[in-house]
Amino acid sequence: MKTIDLNELNLEELIFLHSELPKYINKARKAEKLALKEQMEAMAAEAGFSLDEIVNNKNKTQIGFVKAKYRNPDDFNETWSGRGKKPKWVQDFIGDKGKLEDLLIIL
Repeated sequence: MKTIDLNELNLEELIFLHSELPKYINKARKAEKLALKEQMEAMAAEAGFSLDEIVNNKNKTQIGFVKAKYRNPDDFNETWSGRGKKPKWVQDFIGDKGKLEDLLIIL
């Protein structure tokens, strides 16, 4: 690393350098980060992967199955696990003064 002799600078020049230094540091960090990302992408591609596959490591085949918890009394083919937004048939049943517990599937 090159040394810079700051002893030759006066106070005004040192203050200016001090105020400008963060901009140059941020610019250098961004450049180093980009270069590193490009190196990592090349390494991943060489191994047959994308960088996103390596970093996020999301395996989309690991989707779980959730058993149905509620069944539509008017159409036994319509079920709901109790997760996510309530289906229209559940909303209609509750809206007609029914209780969600009345739709429970009893095993």
